[in-house]
Amino acid sequence: MISQDLSNERPPGATETGGRSGALGWLDALAGEINGLAGHLPSPLRRVVPRATRWRLIALAAIVLLFVVWTGVAARSTASYGATVLVVEGQGGQTVGIPPPGEALDFGDLSPGLELTRDLTLTNDGGLHTYFAVIMRGDLRDFVSVSDAFFSLEPGETKTVGFTARIPKNAEPKRYSGDVYLVRLPWWRP
Repeated sequence: MISQDLSNERPPGATETGGRSGALGWLDALAGEINGLAGHLPSPLRRVVPRATRWRLIALAAIVLLFVVWTGVAARSTASYGATVLVVEGQGGQTVGIPPPGEALDFGDLSPGLELTRDLTLTNDGGLHTYFAVIMRGDLRDFVSVSDAFFSLEPGETKTVGFTARIPKNAEPKRYSGDVYLVRLPWWRP
């Protein structure tokens, strides 16, 4: 049987903050709980995971947890817009159908060789500095360009982003559609 002197170890479940409070106090408390649980491990496992390594693992777990929470906020802050354009054969390549006024990114009917721009006005009505990313998906993304795909807004700031559909001359006449995702990433800045 292997024995080990645990007189320098804290009792199971004991926590020690080391005099820190605030942002690091909870991390010290968590580490104390994990170290206390380690006292219940068989002695060969305690020797395999030294105290310094446990602290590194705890710090890594805290970073991963913060990343998961932050991406969860971003996922809830994503808006989706349907985008569509109907490519039609026109007389002399000059046919433009008027897009419906209620559809933000419906480009209507366009002949090959033409382009049309639709604007989307965004306002940061939150209390944090926010980064925005515009991501496009679907067969329409080959025809549509974005004036600014990555930008940031301060609280209360407004920005207009232009989406321009340019139909190539060799485009097949049919309806092209896709989705535009607007991802908001709130970020605290000192």
